[in-house]
Amino acid sequence: MSRLDIDFAARPRRPTRVAGLALLLAGAAALSVVSLEIEDLEEQTTVAEARLKSLARRGASPAARPAAAAGPGKDAAGDVLTRLRTPWPDLLEQLEGLAELPVVVLDLDAEARGRSLRLAGEAKTMDDMLAFVEKLRQSRRLDEVYLEKHEPRKLGAAEVFAFTVQATWPQARDAAP
Repeated sequence: MSRLDIDFAARPRRPTRVAGLALLLAGAAALSVVSLEIEDLEEQTTVAEARLKSLARRGASPAARPAAAAGPGKDAAGDVLTRLRTPWPDLLEQLEGLAELPVVVLDLDAEARGRSLRLAGEAKTMDDMLAFVEKLRQSRRLDEVYLEKHEPRKLGAAEVFAFTVQATWPQARDAAP
């Protein structure tokens, strides 16, 4: 059996000293770039928050609304206010009330500016689809409900009817409080 040469007091060899220093410098440079980017983003966030507060104050007082409409941010602020006035609780409550029908709602898209709603769904039968559209027409929360298009589709071995419904909601529902 050969003898083991173990020396616990000897200094370990470090041939990668230059590589370690280079990695340290690269890490420090990356850290400084990231910290500068974070500072820049924090400054942009502060400016955006101040602008948002300014827009909220202008939109809150009725006397300031005409002045805000004349400003350069008219379209953006108006779009936000219009979207916020979308009666989502009423629209979703209406759809939940139709849950007993064998219809699946696949997509719901509301355009606040035009007060329009587009709904895509699937039904097992043509009668189920028509019953769904008729229930929407009878709703007081929606106006001008009509079946935009429909088509039979194969879903595995079964056939379903895919359809799209277009509707609007009344003007009084999205008026300013």
